[in-house]
Amino acid sequence: MPLILAGLFACAHLPPAPEGDWSWSVDREALPAATLDVYLIGTGEMAHGMAFQEGRGPSRTLQVYAFVLDHPTEGLVVIDPGYGRRTAEDPSEVPGRAVARWSGLAMGTPLVDRLGADYPGAPVAHLLATHMHVDHTGGIEDFPDATVHIDPAEWAFGTRKQLVKATAPPLNHEAIAVSPLGFGDGPCGPFARSEDVFGDGALIALSTPGHTPGHTAFLVNLPGGSVLLTGDAAWFDEHWEQPALKGGFPRRRVEVDWRGAADATWRIRDFQQRHPEVIVLSGHDPANIQRIEQAPTGSGLTLR
Repeated sequence: MPLILAGLFACAHLPPAPEGDWSWSVDREALPAATLDVYLIGTGEMAHGMAFQEGRGPSRTLQVYAFVLDHPTEGLVVIDPGYGRRTAEDPSEVPGRAVARWSGLAMGTPLVDRLGADYPGAPVAHLLATHMHVDHTGGIEDFPDATVHIDPAEWAFGTRKQLVKATAPPLNHEAIAVSPLGFGDGPCGPFARSEDVFGDGALIALSTPGHTPGHTAFLVNLPGGSVLLTGDAAWFDEHWEQPALKGGFPRRRVEVDWRGAADATWRIRDFQQRHPEVIVLSGHDPANIQRIEQAPTGSGLTLR
């Protein structure tokens, strides 16, 4: 059925690459001594026709990641906690029986429990989200004392239960402290709107709407290198490397503006081509693991 549905929506053309003369640099000596941990939270699979508009091929393994910035003054900062305890206990409830079966979801240990072992007693004060799909933010409810930094349009989108749009509000979301990202810091490289979250250059939010109304990519600047987290602007590397369009069904039924999402992939591609030293981690690509393992010594990037 997924392949049949994908075929019904297969006639689209990649928008042209945006044009611009933009530059980017970072003073690494001035950055705080932060590190970035990457956690594998779950695995699944996606039919080729769902992942890509063009070509044929076997199903693709997808992986669900969570990211933890260990910041010297802000403490533990979680970016996309991934699926949470509620999904681990019953995937048929969150994200739902059909999605869990279709994706072949296999849950790992939720991030909150992994952090309890890796950073015992360390609180999480800040939580950021690329977007509000359940595979990225189901674990928000496991950190009730954290402030969520997010595009206001994205929070409004994600706190409405929408089966087709793959959102399910966190429990007691009305009680969660939310700090809106205003993106008032101007351009960052090819990205037109950005915000330096802590004002020290370590974590830059990049506005990339399209996949969802307030989708956000994050540029993590460490003393030993930089990492660009694409979120679901790019599920797999091909989405930004070529770039390639996603399959017709998710593009038309899951994404709110697929042309905006495609524009974001062009900008990710341009940024990496101009700065090949920046490590790009796609939203769900297993190749992220190898990329992390091959990161230069002293990069500050670790696979947990």
